[in-house]
Amino acid sequence: MLIQVQQMLPNDLILLLWAAVLIYFLARRQYWPAVVLATSFAIMAPALIVGSRRLSPLYILTIILLADCLLAVKHGELKLFAHTADRWFGISMGLAFLLYGLGYAVNNRQEGSAFVVAMAGYLQVLLLPLLFFYLFKRMSRRSVYKVLTLSILITVAVNLIFAVLQRAFYQQAYNLTYALYASDGRYKPLNEVAKLGYFDRIFGTFYSPTLLGLTALMMLAFLLSVWLGRQPGLWEKSGLGDRPDVTAAQKARQQTGLILVASALLLHLAIIAYTKIVILGLPVFIIYWVILLAFFPAQRKAMYQRWAVILGLAAAVYVITYFTIPAFSHNARDYYYGLLLQPLNSLTSRYGSVKLNQSTQNMEAAVNSNRGITASAVEVIKNHWLIGVGPLSIKQEFLGDSQVVQVLHNGGVLALLCYLSFYGYVYLKGWCYKNLPLLSLIPAFLIGALAAVAMDSRQMMPFIAFLIYETTALPRLSARFKKSKRADRQNPKASGV
Repeated sequence: MLIQVQQMLPNDLILLLWAAVLIYFLARRQYWPAVVLATSFAIMAPALIVGSRRLSPLYILTIILLADCLLAVKHGELKLFAHTADRWFGISMGLAFLLYGLGYAVNNRQEGSAFVVAMAGYLQVLLLPLLFFYLFKRMSRRSVYKVLTLSILITVAVNLIFAVLQRAFYQQAYNLTYALYASDGRYKPLNEVAKLGYFDRIFGTFYSPTLLGLTALMMLAFLLSVWLGRQPGLWEKSGLGDRPDVTAAQKARQQTGLILVASALLLHLAIIAYTKIVILGLPVFIIYWVILLAFFPAQRKAMYQRWAVILGLAAAVYVITYFTIPAFSHNARDYYYGLLLQPLNSLTSRYGSVKLNQSTQNMEAAVNSNRGITASAVEVIKNHWLIGVGPLSIKQEFLGDSQVVQVLHNGGVLALLCYLSFYGYVYLKGWCYKNLPLLSLIPAFLIGALAAVAMDSRQMMPFIAFLIYETTALPRLSARFKKSKRADRQNPKASGV
């Protein structure tokens, strides 16, 4: 470890209090605060310290939500796997999990204890989205939208505080961030900061700026798609702080202002974290949305007007952030903003021709290799492409910066097909029923999967659960196809018959 850091805050006490309050609200069936606490826990909870080990806090959250879920089933309040979406997720991710084990058994067979720990982590990735989904199921659809929005706003507020501390008070912020969020195998980004002596990239409440960017992109996709499509969950009568003297139009304006301000702050945070996921990801979304909205004829004009607002807001944030970045970070700023003009170069650090350090300083010197950081893993994948080699490296290959590479490495093409089957199903259903949040979150996961472990990161668990929830809230695909066939029979000319 580069620097020995004394704990500034007792992580386990924070987790204990967080867990106790969550259990209290779950026991009282108060799901609004319970979901906010659980979502915030998944995104921002500090590392669990056990002796000299610093582990994921998801073990605590998984146990609590699993116990609550089983009690709800026992009392007849909940039925498991009652919908196509949760069954599909359980089967596809369960098969991927089994393929990871098969790949290890056939092609790896080393470090048995490390394999058990790795598979325990993947078991949480399988369970937690389902446990969040079954928690959402006990709320109305409107409440789920509002609770997720509130959780996002809390995350933005806390990360803004961390960003100010990391810019203005380096040593104290470094000690705090390290004590809370560094964990076993995840020290390198913060160690690079220690070498510099200042935060050249904002970390927020994450051990890596890449995770901040991934989480920010998912939150932006959710918030902006909800506002763009005027989802009923946010724009109907509010369940939180309703006032009879405030008209529906005033509430809508207030909600619009809140969403746009939060989105602007999120984008600013992601830019000063120098994360390509958002710096390039949001422009991709803006282009994607302008094409996608052409297929929404009923609301096209209003949606394009809101799209223009998003375009103007994003442009303003990019420009303002560019001119307010401190001088010591101008080299990094110029590099990352330059990717807007050459976006394909953003993939080279992971997939070829460029190899960058975690630090953003001296970008030209960092371009020192013709092999991307996933090249070693790609070599292993070529030799074991069908079922992979399991979740442990066999040649010290790097696995941390691409969901696609990690899945292919762990479970081969078969595991990748398992992932694609679920996310493809969700996108298809979103397309059939013109559900803009689903049509936005799936591309966000796809963008994230190219640059991070998007589907397996703990911060993504509530968003995957939302995909399952929102998919189950829509009618069956079979009903949509039957309706289309009836329309064709009633109007044969329109169907080309």
